[in-house]
Amino acid sequence: MIRRLNQITARWLFVLLAGAIAAGWWHSAPLAPFAHLAPYLLAVMIFAVASSLDFGAFRRAGAEPGLWLRSFLLSYIPFPAMAWVAGRLLFPGDPLLRLGLMLLALVPTANTSTVYTALAGGDVAFALTGIALGNILLPVVLMVFFAVQGAEASVSPAVVWRTLALFVMLPTVSGVALGTRLGAEQAKPGTPTPGAVWLSVAPLVARACVMGILLLNAAALQAQMELRVAQLVVLGLALVSMEGIMYLLSGSWTLRRLPERLDQGKALCFLHATRNTALAVALASTALGPQASLPAMVAFLLQEPLAAAVAALVLARLRIRQAAAD
Repeated sequence: MIRRLNQITARWLFVLLAGAIAAGWWHSAPLAPFAHLAPYLLAVMIFAVASSLDFGAFRRAGAEPGLWLRSFLLSYIPFPAMAWVAGRLLFPGDPLLRLGLMLLALVPTANTSTVYTALAGGDVAFALTGIALGNILLPVVLMVFFAVQGAEASVSPAVVWRTLALFVMLPTVSGVALGTRLGAEQAKPGTPTPGAVWLSVAPLVARACVMGILLLNAAALQAQMELRVAQLVVLGLALVSMEGIMYLLSGSWTLRRLPERLDQGKALCFLHATRNTALAVALASTALGPQASLPAMVAFLLQEPLAAAVAALVLARLRIRQAAAD
């Protein structure tokens, strides 16, 4: 039953999440008062995702520290730079939208990057290592972000630290610790343990929390701001352009740096170009306000179809080359 639910929700995740946004938008009045629960859903989501990882990811990453360092520099320099330029040019009078764009550019990769890595025939284990490292690096990146940008929106340092400590750092560390312990239990022969049951349920918990986050923030957005179609179109075009450039940069970089490791190069493309939009939504709405979560909400609706299209294109090109070789 649980396995079947995992398959169904994984296959229809984009539709489910888009439906959550629509439901929150149309039923804003009864839902908006509960928007303060989004950070707690974020903490549960992070814990559930982190519990599927283990400290072995960091040992594996330690074998190639130079590669991961260059990878994170590529991920955390061009994307934020484009977000800063786009914010200044397109939304000069809206500091919260600018901050939301920057925050989106700095959060870790989307957990669904493993799905698109698999669709493109890439190295999923390598992608999981990148996700684990990105989640651990997140508090440091956010502290720098709020120190540099937070003054523009008069962000309270106490709110930032409380958000990071309670809703990001604690669930990440405790989740990875649990995942390491459960991984050791799984390696032992015997009957299924409660830990095995949790590992099968954890993806469902994480997806339900993401739906809740998007539902509540869509309701808060509808209740507290007036959206303009032109603004949404401009924001959407900017985000698609930024992510498209990241795919091109990452593809070029991996071909030069990893010419013999194309499977890992495919994983890096999605690690560099996608962002954890649910995390960005929850952080933006908690520390900055609902309007700052708008870029991440729009990014969610765009980046999943874009990533699926890129994965399909990569796979199609691979099949063409295989057919030519045969």
